[in-house]
Formats: sequence, structure tokens, C-alpha cells
Amino acid sequence: MVRTPSSADVFLALASPTRRQLLDKLSSREQSVRSLAAPFRMSLAAVSQQLRILRAAGLVSSRRIGRYRVYHLHGDRLREVALWTQKYERFWLTRPTKPAVVYESQAPSSRPMPDGQWHGE
Repeated sequence: MVRTPSSADVFLALASPTRRQLLDKLSSREQSVRSLAAPFRMSLAAVSQQLRILRAAGLVSSRRIGRYRVYHLHGDRLREVALWTQKYERFWLTRPTKPAVVYESQAPSSRPMPDGQWHGE
């Protein structure tokens, strides 16, 4: 997946823990702003602002039912994120090499000193 401005918006939208929690709530069913706001210590206006960000990123959409706006999740944008992150899966599935072991294995002349200067060359 090429990171275009619209896909970058998805990553920015997902960066917020509050917005991720809203997506979690929407994963089970569509809900009104009032229902989504219930577990948060936020005003309805603040939750609506978070939902606008999610909507702008294409992660949710809404429809009016009388006086209320009901939101539902768009999984296709999340699929794009999942496909992009798949190529990095090996980094969390494999045991990382300890940086100290790698650092110690380097020749002394090929690493910087604590002052940032290269010595021994």
C-alpha cells in the first residue's frame, strides 16, 4: 500500500486511543453518538469531533434517523491498514536481537564514541 494523503489520514485517525475505542464499540453494531459517548468522560460535542475525524479518514460513515445520527464502521479502510502492516509482521513474530550483542560484535573502529565522533580510523 502506498501511503497517499488519504491513507495517511487513516493512520492519523488510528493514532488516538479514544478513536480506536470508538471503532471497537462500532465493531459490534452501528450506534448513535449518545450511545458511543456513554463510557467516555467527554461531551457529546467532543465525541462528535472524534467521529468527524474517523469519518474524514473513511473509517466510519453515518446516517440520520430522525434527530439522531447513527454511525457504522467501514472495514475496507482497516483492511488496507492490515495489508500494509502485514509486511512488518515478521518483526513482532521473531525474537529481536539484543542491541548490545550486535553492538559488541562490531569492530571498535566502526562505531561512534559517546561524544558522537568516529575514532580509530
